[in-house]
Amino acid sequence: MTHKNFLAEAFFFLGVVSLLFFPLQTSALFEAGAGVSSAKLISSVSGEGDQTTIWVGLDIDLKPGWKTYWRTPGTSAYGLKIDWSESQNLKSADIYWPVPDKIESFKVIANGYKDDVIIPIKITLKKQHASILLKAKLDYLVCDPGNCIPQSKTVTLVIPEGPSHPSADAKEIASAIKHIPEKDNPDLNIESAQFIQNETAKSYLRLTVFHTTPLVSPEVFVEGAQSLFFDDIYTIHSLSSAGGKISTIDVPIYKNAKRELGRTQNLIGKPLTITLESGDEAVEETIFVTPPPISLQATLLMYGFAFLGGFILNFMPCVLPVILLKIFSLTKYGGASSSAVRSALFLSVMGILFSFMILGLVPIFLNLLGISFGWGMQFQEPIFLVFMMLILTLFTANFWGFYEIILPSKVTALGYEYSDKQGNAGHFLSGMFATLLATPCSAPYLGTAVTFALSRGPLEILLVFFFLGLGLSLPFILVLIFPKVATYLPKPGKWMIAFKQVLGWGFFFTMLWLFYVLTSQVSLLTALFILSALLSIILLFWLHHRFPSHQRLYILSVLAISLLPFLVLSLECMKKSEVTVQTQSVRQVANIVKSDLKAGKLVLVDVTADWCLTCKVNEFFVLDTEKVKNLIKENNVDFIKIDWTSRDPEVYEYLKSFNRNGIPFYVIYGPHLPYGQPLPQILTFSIIDEAIKKAK
Repeated sequence: MTHKNFLAEAFFFLGVVSLLFFPLQTSALFEAGAGVSSAKLISSVSGEGDQTTIWVGLDIDLKPGWKTYWRTPGTSAYGLKIDWSESQNLKSADIYWPVPDKIESFKVIANGYKDDVIIPIKITLKKQHASILLKAKLDYLVCDPGNCIPQSKTVTLVIPEGPSHPSADAKEIASAIKHIPEKDNPDLNIESAQFIQNETAKSYLRLTVFHTTPLVSPEVFVEGAQSLFFDDIYTIHSLSSAGGKISTIDVPIYKNAKRELGRTQNLIGKPLTITLESGDEAVEETIFVTPPPISLQATLLMYGFAFLGGFILNFMPCVLPVILLKIFSLTKYGGASSSAVRSALFLSVMGILFSFMILGLVPIFLNLLGISFGWGMQFQEPIFLVFMMLILTLFTANFWGFYEIILPSKVTALGYEYSDKQGNAGHFLSGMFATLLATPCSAPYLGTAVTFALSRGPLEILLVFFFLGLGLSLPFILVLIFPKVATYLPKPGKWMIAFKQVLGWGFFFTMLWLFYVLTSQVSLLTALFILSALLSIILLFWLHHRFPSHQRLYILSVLAISLLPFLVLSLECMKKSEVTVQTQSVRQVANIVKSDLKAGKLVLVDVTADWCLTCKVNEFFVLDTEKVKNLIKENNVDFIKIDWTSRDPEVYEYLKSFNRNGIPFYVIYGPHLPYGQPLPQILTFSIIDEAIKKAK
């Protein structure tokens, strides 16, 4: 027998023996694990007395070298779970966690307790003057440097009816209560938490802390972003302040416990529960994360970008109906007085500004609820698309001259008549409608301004949206200042009938574009049925125009057909299917980028949607041209698209990791740009060429 054969047979024999004894080894481990911790319930009082709440403690005693975990344990662990269902005379049991220790094993930091810990619990009784039976089924994890063993225990405690005197365990429970972080401490409080992420994908949580006494071995525990890893404190800078000191504490953020760099989840606007321990003091606060401060000059520049972006919206292809409305509104004042022109245009400007203020309040409200918001995201909702298609259908029929009456208010909530009979409400609503149709467009400077707004506080958001509205209404404002521009136009006459017919086609084709977007979100059969119902409304208006019938029957018919699309769509949404498949998902893109970077390739990512007309303009004039295709091929660039036509939270989080809130969005990766660099929203050949050269 050769030496190699002998070794092979020896290892095989050892493997068989190990397999035979493995169940015994496992059993021995868990039997040993049963004795690594003990638990019991202790009471602060000897009797119930006439109290409604009583402090008790869960005393967990651990053998030396073992640990158990806090409510937010950290990586690869779980915290304590308690089942009180078999207790008697118990209304509620609220756990108050003492500040944990940071325990490092194999370079992984966990939050937990060593040796012995008493966890205070405030119990609330169902009724007074009655004994209490507490029966707690415990499930917790204990670990030493080499093993982790789940613990399942049942502990009981009876607090009898009778006088309430401090028990023998009262001092221990009182001592444990002192280690509970305070919610409001005037001598130690966290004033703000800022999220900072630089171009090299290094992220920090910067805390601003006020303290009246020097910080002593401070520790920070962050909860609310479970997918991220918050490392030990990196730097502390202190400055004197009235009555104490102000310190900034930087806590590094990584994607995982391995401390890998990469663009992390954007925490701006999200609530985090932060516990800060300094010496014998500790404070716990829930704080909404803010961006780092910005200079007044940069803030004013963003307001300027908002104004300019709003103005450029007037010339973007997705705002064609807006331009048509403006042109038509001006033709009505040919030969009219300057005061009439000013009055009408002022109301339209107010409608635009009012609607932009509403748009500004939406992200503020959604942020409070923890819901994502991005520019143009309402076009991901089929109900919204059908609503807009219905309004455009009513406008089309009106501009084609099929009806000239004002419907009852319950019906005209779906659309308004833009005829010579239009009153003050109509002027105001025309401005609101102009804004609504402008939202799927991302003009130059607009994306920068909106991203800035959505990453700041409520005041900045409202100011940016105000300047956006001011920019969009600039043509109205100019005519408002110089009203004779409108009065020099030809007086209203028969020529306006032909002009209105042309404008009606603009609304009609816009409605067909929304139909195209809808086909990406629901089945084609459903979309065709909805389109048929809307075309039937136009046909009904035409029949009524040619063959007048009883008005009530006419109104009921319009209303019935108008409700059909929403009924069909509601039934469609009840189905489990009909989810749009993306060209690539965010997770697939992450894997592709990682693989391509290892191979030395470049990656160009395009986040697009069918409702984003600016995306389509970039595709038609830049991305789909032979010149750009050859550039991508020659430089071995992997060009990937992510479709955001339908709502997808992962895509929104991907955008937010680059501090963006809307599309179009383009980012290039390469050996010199491993964490990606965003490109401008309006592309050119030279922009892509320069980005490729920089990424190589």
